[in-house]
Amino acid sequence: EFDFSQLEVAVLAHVTGDLQLIDDIKHGRDIHSELFKQMFKRFPTKDERKWFKRLTFGLIYGAGAKTLAENAGCDIHVAKEFIRTFYSRYPSVQLWNIEIEKRSRIESKYEAGETIKTFRMKTETGRLYVFKEYLSKFSDTKTHTFSPTELKNYPVQGLATGDIVPMMLGILFRKLVGRDDVKLVNTVHDSILLDVKDTVLTTIIKEVKQTLNNTHKYFEATFNKPLALKLTAGVQVGKNWYDMEEIK
Repeated sequence: EFDFSQLEVAVLAHVTGDLQLIDDIKHGRDIHSELFKQMFKRFPTKDERKWFKRLTFGLIYGAGAKTLAENAGCDIHVAKEFIRTFYSRYPSVQLWNIEIEKRSRIESKYEAGETIKTFRMKTETGRLYVFKEYLSKFSDTKTHTFSPTELKNYPVQGLATGDIVPMMLGILFRKLVGRDDVKLVNTVHDSILLDVKDTVLTTIIKEVKQTLNNTHKYFEATFNKPLALKLTAGVQVGKNWYDMEEIK
């Protein structure tokens, strides 16, 4: 099982151009631990990092303070302080979130026969997102708004697992097609699973890791755009999907 390291976080750094986030990932800093330390003035224990990590990904996926608190099992005041801490460390992420919401208001329009507005956004890879307004849950005046979660989350998830992962699956397929000693089996989010004969295991690990670690080169060649970060992949091996061990 090959798994891209911090794919969504790296893509968020790329999309927003946040220099601190790019620097943290480039230098191998664990962003969950760094944010925890910024809030609590010390690094987290393993258990503390586990629940705190839910705050990080929840915010990246577009959740608000209430949802963050519920998902992480913490007080809402902690969730609100986390949001302030996150945007203080990564200000360009907040600016990007504000900008995309602003664009949705300015560029949206009524399409033929519809009573709600549509916002169409094309990305650097050519993907077209079509956002529709929803009836706001937080207004008594039946106001329609675009979902902040969709606006913040779709471009990041779409680039990560909608563009990059399928692109690399195609690259790997063309490298491995026709071979009887290795087969592409499945993907789970940003993980790629292969069934490999023991006799070629070491060779395949080296070949696939090298390919995935060159994702930035394939991306630029495919889309004529550079990635802000070089992506890396880890690997786990086992006789079955349950008994997997990480290979350094």
